[in-house]
Amino acid sequence: MLSASLLTGLVAINGLIAGGRAGILYHREAACTSPYQLQSDTLAIDDTSAQNLTLQANCGLKWKVETLADVTSWFIDCNDNLAFNQSTTVAQAVVVDSSTLTIQLDASQIAGFSTNGPGALKVLPPSGALATTGKASYEPASLAVGSYSIPKLTVQSNIMGSAYTHAKSTLKELFGINVTYDPNTMALLDLELPELEDAAIGYDDATVSLAGGDGYYTTEYTLNADRLTGSWLNGRTSYSLQEGDMVINTGDYLITDDDSGREWSCLGGDGQGNYIFNLEVAGITYNGLPVAAAQFRAHIYIYGYNYTSDAATKYGAGTPVDAVIEPLSDKVSNPPTSGAEPIFTWVGEGEKPNLADAFADDVYITWPQDTDASALEACDVEIVLSSLSGDRATLGPDLDYVINTSSNETQIAITLQNWAFQPVYTEMTVTVAGARLQGTRPAAAALSKTYDIASVFVYLTQQGGGGTTVDGTVTTYSFYGLANLTDVSQITVPSNYTLSTTVDGVTQYFAGTTNSTGVYVNSTAAATVFDGSGVEDLNVQLIGNTVYVTTRINATATKTVDGEPVTFTKAYNGGATLSPDAASPYLTGEPGYAINRTATWIFHEKWAWQESIKIGWGGIDVQPYTGKFEWEMDKGSSQQFTANDPSVTWSLLGNESNSTTVSSNGTLFYASDETSAAIALIATSTTDKSYAGQGCVNVVSSILA
Repeated sequence: MLSASLLTGLVAINGLIAGGRAGILYHREAACTSPYQLQSDTLAIDDTSAQNLTLQANCGLKWKVETLADVTSWFIDCNDNLAFNQSTTVAQAVVVDSSTLTIQLDASQIAGFSTNGPGALKVLPPSGALATTGKASYEPASLAVGSYSIPKLTVQSNIMGSAYTHAKSTLKELFGINVTYDPNTMALLDLELPELEDAAIGYDDATVSLAGGDGYYTTEYTLNADRLTGSWLNGRTSYSLQEGDMVINTGDYLITDDDSGREWSCLGGDGQGNYIFNLEVAGITYNGLPVAAAQFRAHIYIYGYNYTSDAATKYGAGTPVDAVIEPLSDKVSNPPTSGAEPIFTWVGEGEKPNLADAFADDVYITWPQDTDASALEACDVEIVLSSLSGDRATLGPDLDYVINTSSNETQIAITLQNWAFQPVYTEMTVTVAGARLQGTRPAAAALSKTYDIASVFVYLTQQGGGGTTVDGTVTTYSFYGLANLTDVSQITVPSNYTLSTTVDGVTQYFAGTTNSTGVYVNSTAAATVFDGSGVEDLNVQLIGNTVYVTTRINATATKTVDGEPVTFTKAYNGGATLSPDAASPYLTGEPGYAINRTATWIFHEKWAWQESIKIGWGGIDVQPYTGKFEWEMDKGSSQQFTANDPSVTWSLLGNESNSTTVSSNGTLFYASDETSAAIALIATSTTDKSYAGQGCVNVVSSILA
């Protein structure tokens, strides 16, 4: 039997042993503060040459990397993002032993850098790259290993193009179908790098392309100016657009009528003819290394018809968005306890905040029990809208929203009604400053909540055609904001036709068991119905986001009845767009868009021309007729026209005869030998040379030889 003293000693010894073992286990599990270090020179990537980087393992750790393993993904920038635009093919482990790792980085394989301009390089080996030994474990840690030196690309653009439609809704062949550009506007491209050399800039393979944006799709247009053609001087070059560089893409749709089909529209872009395009330049190199791509904007303005009166007829005085102040407290059964975060609650119509409808969107903040918000004011609240294209808008307190607040609840009533079709805002961030909050919450602490929102209703714009009196007229309907429009059947009434002819003064219809042979019947109900969507018929097609339909007048087909060939006239049905409630129920809106299934698609087409909107084309009022109406004149006659601007110059466009003239006071003489069916009379202000200082009247001869 052991004595008490001996037992005590053994316990003490065992305690030391146990403590020692516990200490050893503790060190084995501890992370090494410097698990590896740089053993070679730092990387300095300024051309496409290959460089080696050697890393030394510390703390008894060992490299556990296969020879020739791809380690491109180890390289990160100063923000801990991947340093390169690809995660493979740039760097590989070429020499590996237990303590050292040599990496070869082939800069010629770099497709792009994560930053625009110079940047720092770090490595971050993953958790399995270093094997744990008996002394330490590895937790991923980064290490600065060098830098890369490429120029920063910035682009400043004021590119401005325009086209005058001469009182038409779209730009017609008669007046030129191309947009012209102000020669004094351009995009300036600047490369910034200390001691930059122009000779090192490579741009033979650089491209300019149409990038995605709001109010248009890249498939709708073709950008012909897709290269940089100017030389570089001190790191700068320029890019500009010329007539014909940006054209509408109609695919391979057959168009035989030059004054129809898809056209530039006064209702396009933001809804008032302002098209804002995002262009992207990419493929520039410096010493062979890729320079970051950059985007810039081009503005094209299509003008010539004012839709204010049309909008007033369609929308009236508009529906004001009124704030309804009411408490939400009774709907929140468990308000936050003291010290908890406030609760944000959105209340409104639909599935998410919709800033395009006529209903206020309310954001309620229910405060914790230890917070008093009764002193908050509207200026303490900031509401910022943002788009996927980088546009931002800050709403005005007491203008776009009002607040009502008490000690435990704040209501923010957002009354803004968005009118433009671009930008398309997709997010709304509500931020409340904490300076006026009373209680235990830090006074300087702001809080915010971001919501996905809709700011534009899905809509269609008729951007071509319109006239149905000419055989072959192509009418187009462009849809904006539908996420999954892939087939024309989702959005149009099926197209078909029946055949009829007159026999002994009686209308007879064709019914046949085949496409060529049949009998007469006396009603459309008994007649054979044929598919009318083919190329020779209405040719109904969906190209991108646009439905194309061709008007057919007096189209015929020959069939055999009683053994004799008979010519029948085709009577068409269908081809029109379905209403939202009748269209495919599975159609959904893109981010930022909402579908209004209680109205027609075209209901919002003139939304941007409401009287409250004080931009858009105004024009000069030309009398006796202006707008889309046409004034008929006989050949050899004269007509006096006037303008509401006291100082204008008068000119003509579209006349074929030199004898058709307009005097300095606006008297038009329509010559007897004039062969043009329509001409435009233009009044241009001498005091305002801007494009908005023009008006026009279309003159159509009532006696055409």
